Amino acid sequence: QCLATAREGGGDWVAFAEQLIAHIALERGDLRLADLYFRTSLEVNLLHDEGMMIADSFEGLAGVAASLGHGQRAATLLGAAEAVRERYDTRLPPPK
Repeated sequence: QCLATAREGGGDWVAFAEQLIAHIALERGDLRLADLYFRTSLEVNLLHDEGMMIADSFEGLAGVAASLGHGQRAATLLGAAEAVRERYDTRLPPPK
């Protein structure tokens, strides 16, 4: 229902809804669904040049890769996310 409503609004809302669904799927262990929605969200965010959301997609895909035991791929994706955050000046605050 969330995704259907977002599609009515178009563009950025669809990518945002897809990322929310992907995060929920990752938390629930549905790696196939998480991967699908992080990838589709990444495509839309790249088209709209949404730096923070691009980085979030890479971080989510890294979570999927790590959950599948693909540590090197996860590390590469986290490196890509960090590069995007630096480029767009959207760095995460340090942990407290």
